[in-house]
This record gives sequence, structure tokens and C-alpha cells, in this order.
Amino acid sequence: MGLKYYEHKNILKQLKKKFKFVKFEVEEIILEFSKPLDALKHLKYTGVTGLSKNIKISRIKNFDEHKLTYKVAYYNCWN
Repeated sequence: MGLKYYEHKNILKQLKKKFKFVKFEVEEIILEFSKPLDALKHLKYTGVTGLSKNIKISRIKNFDEHKLTYKVAYYNCWN
């Protein structure tokens, strides 16, 4: 089972229940690779794929992405 990632709006909702003030910033990070294999290696080394060990080799061979996009949120909370 992979990691469970929560959407920004859900995190914000929970934080607002606990804190009087919540400031945040959402950033989109785009990484570009020269080859799809390099993108797959990046995913493997960072451990963010969420793929099971039983993934079919055909799915890996058909991977054709040269760009990966991450959305990151930063929160500053206080009462």
C-alpha cells in the first residue's frame, strides 16, 4: 500500500479547526527529464510512486512522461 496524500483543502479545513490563524502557500514544482526512464528513476529514488511491487512490466515500458509535477503546501499555524 502506498502513502496516503491529503488534498490541500482537507488539510486546511482540519488546521482551521485547531488554530485561530492559518497562513499557507501552495507551490507547484515541475521537473523535466530528458528520458522517461530518468523520470521513473527519480520516482523510484524518492519513493513517491505508490506503486506496488507487483506492477506489470508492460506498464513500465509504456511510461512516456518526461515531466513530473508535484504540488507542495506550506502551513504556518498559531493561536
